[in-house]
Amino acid sequence: MVFEFHNLDEKHLVLYDFLKRCAENFDLVHLEVNPSGGFSKDKQPKNIEVTLERKM
Repeated sequence: MVFEFHNLDEKHLVLYDFLKRCAENFDLVHLEVNPSGGFSKDKQPKNIEVTLERKM
């Protein structure tokens, strides 16, 4: 499954919670910065793409 998360400079806890809940059944296989969202003042990406694969 592929997901894109936006506005992480404001909502990064949503991403952490999502990944934590998925960890039992899915592996994080790819994470990529989506530069179209820009970067925060701290130079952190505002948008990222996450790919998860079901554990066997």
